[in-house]
Amino acid sequence: MTGHRELSLSLDFNTSGSNYAKIHLSSDSLANGYYVKVGCVDDEVSLYKLTSGQSTKIIDGTDDFLDFSSNNLSLMVDRDSVGNWMLKAKRSIDLSYFVQGQTFYDSHLQSGYKGRLLIFDAKGFPIRTVVNNELFGTDNLYFWDGLTDRKEAAAIGRYILLLEATQSSLPPIIEKKTAVVGR
Repeated sequence: MTGHRELSLSLDFNTSGSNYAKIHLSSDSLANGYYVKVGCVDDEVSLYKLTSGQSTKIIDGTDDFLDFSSNNLSLMVDRDSVGNWMLKAKRSIDLSYFVQGQTFYDSHLQSGYKGRLLIFDAKGFPIRTVVNNELFGTDNLYFWDGLTDRKEAAAIGRYILLLEATQSSLPPIIEKKTAVVGR
């Protein structure tokens, strides 16, 4: 995961060893990835790395931060391209975010898939190549800015997004979705 994630959640219970929330930030399967754990025995917000099904706490949040009968909170997780992580949390009673921890962890999970993302108009003509022959990570986000490959604004209407992903030992994955451009 590289970038910024922000979310809000409401827990209508006091967290404990059996009452907590896990928010997965990125993963290549159920066995590998990164997640934030909200609550647990220490009533904290912490960041974990999951490798082959084994969890490792990489940021140990402030103990008793969530020691309330209910918790409304906002979370921010940042990771830069070299592996510096920062986890912040803010309860509804707080005026600003509290840093729960920072760490350096430079492993990157890769999906092993390579592929492309293309945009087609309603008649089936390709108008934009968003990604071509790129190795997909587990946390990549791709955006279409509404422009064609010639940097012209796409006309109002329906478009088809085509994702093709291949991995040497597996059959290709082909996903089609529709998008609408409006102004």
